[in-house]
Amino acid sequence: MVEKISVIVPVYKIKEQYLKECIESISKQTYSNLEIILVDDGSPDNCGEICDLYAEKDSRIMVLHQKNQGVSMARNNAIQKATGEWITFIDADDWIEKNMCELAMEKRDGNDMVVWNMYLNKDANQQIKKNYEKDLSVDDEKLLEKINLNFLRTISLSKDEIRIPTLEGPVCHLYKRSIIKENNIRFDSSLKQGEDKLFNYEYHKYIKRFTYINKPLYHYRLHGESTTHTFFAGNADTSTRILKKYYELEPRINTSETYRNTYCVRVGVIAYFLIGKYFLHPDNPNRKNAFREFKILMNEEPYKSAIAAIDLRVMDLNLNKIKLWLLKHRKYRSVFLYYNLVNMIQKIRGVK
Repeated sequence: MVEKISVIVPVYKIKEQYLKECIESISKQTYSNLEIILVDDGSPDNCGEICDLYAEKDSRIMVLHQKNQGVSMARNNAIQKATGEWITFIDADDWIEKNMCELAMEKRDGNDMVVWNMYLNKDANQQIKKNYEKDLSVDDEKLLEKINLNFLRTISLSKDEIRIPTLEGPVCHLYKRSIIKENNIRFDSSLKQGEDKLFNYEYHKYIKRFTYINKPLYHYRLHGESTTHTFFAGNADTSTRILKKYYELEPRINTSETYRNTYCVRVGVIAYFLIGKYFLHPDNPNRKNAFREFKILMNEEPYKSAIAAIDLRVMDLNLNKIKLWLLKHRKYRSVFLYYNLVNMIQKIRGVK
């Protein structure tokens, strides 16, 4: 039997050109046994009509029209409708290589998940995302756990750790629908960001084997309208809620010293992340009070206890260790100076 892939695409206020490129890149896949689910999330423009037009031309396309409920509910509703043995997610402003599904399905046997790399596309520029540099199949329980710890931590403790950044987002994945269904794994619709990583972390708890393909098969479009690059006023509050959800989702944080320290490191990483993505973001209307507000947040939980408990002895000496040391020792002015210096150097180099 030729197994089917349910391709799920949430659609909301996407440029017509981007949406058409996305849908056509899916419909022209060399692997043809697809169920293409386009979810019109109450888009106020012509996106819904465009989806319907493509559905008229291709019987594999199903269009779900719903009131605007957000990307998580769009994905969740599509999961409910999906009938394929496998599920993959694509963002409506991105596109995929014509053989993405074929190459992923070639690696599916014996696996609970297949993952691959992506291109980063901005205007006419294209580069391959920095990722693990070898093909990899993992079925060893201890190695799976190490990769899982790296995911939870979001950074590596040492140079020899296996880190696969595309494990974290919902795209560049082939998921087993049975695992999602049997364990009732869904995207948390109460969150405006980070819900995709929580979904993946929960899914990873149930896998016994996965394969990583060291090829860029997905095109991630970088542009000013992307939610990844815009200011989100609820960033600090949402990040704190996400940290608490990881704590609830992973019971080993309370029973294992390794998981506990991994979680503490993640809290520190998120604290530093918020400096640039929230407190010092150029669109933050309260930027002049950024330092005072950051100090207040660092005295709240889970930041206060977790950052103080970070065991830095397990980390190689690198820039991440320096940032975490400054946070652990409450050198907040130095952390802000460090961030501004790094940001200035990146601007000079033209790094985003």
